[in-house]
Amino acid sequence: ARIVVQQRLGRALRERRADIPRALGTAVTRGLLPALRRSFPTTDTTVLPQVLWFGNVGSVEPRFGIVNLADIAADLEAAAREVRFRLLVVTGDQQAYLKHIRPLALETAFARWDRLTIFEHLRQSDVAILPNSRDEFSICKSANRATLALSQGVPVVATRIPSLEPFAGSVLFDDFRGGILTYLRDRELSAEHVSRAIELIEREYAPAVVAERWLGILGAIADES
Repeated sequence: ARIVVQQRLGRALRERRADIPRALGTAVTRGLLPALRRSFPTTDTTVLPQVLWFGNVGSVEPRFGIVNLADIAADLEAAAREVRFRLLVVTGDQQAYLKHIRPLALETAFARWDRLTIFEHLRQSDVAILPNSRDEFSICKSANRATLALSQGVPVVATRIPSLEPFAGSVLFDDFRGGILTYLRDRELSAEHVSRAIELIEREYAPAVVAERWLGILGAIADES
C-alpha cells in the first residue's frame, strides 16, 4: 500500500493535481483493501455453539489439567458428530494445546488464560466442561472453576468429586458426551440448572458467607489461645 501511494500519489502531486482523488482511490483499491482482506480473511458465517475448558495446563504426573481434557477425547468427538460445536481451550500453554487437543476430530481453538478475559470467554460459551482424573492429587480440587462458570450463567458438565457434591442436581456428572449434548439441545434445562446453582452459590459461596466462616474459625482459634 505504501508503494502504491508513493508512486501514484507522488506523480499526481508533481504533475497533475487533478488526478489526486483518483490516485487516492487507486491506492485504496490496489493496496489497502487487499491488505485488509489478508488481515481479516472471510470465514464461515455459521456461529457454532461453544464448549469451554479452562484451567491450569497441569501435568501428566500427577495427571491433571489439559491431559484430563485429552482423556475424554472420545466423548468430545462423539458429541461433536451429533451436534457440531467448537471447543475453546483457555490455558497458559499453547504448545500443550497443539499437542493434546488440536489433533482431535472436532473444531477447536486456543486462547491464552487471563484473569479478566476469561469472563468474556465464559459469556460466549454454552457449556463448560471440567474433567478430573480423580487421582490422589486431583480428587481434592475445589469447586472454584465450577462456581465461576455457573455464576456467569454457563452450565457445567464435570467429573464427580467431593467438592462438587453440593451441586448435585445443578451439574451433570460423569457423562461428558451425554452432558454436552443435553445442555446444547435443552436450553431450558441449562437455564434451570444454572438458576439452581446460583442460588446455592449465593447461599454457600458468596464473599460475605466465606468471610463469616473465616471469622468464626479465627475467633475459635483466638478463644483457645
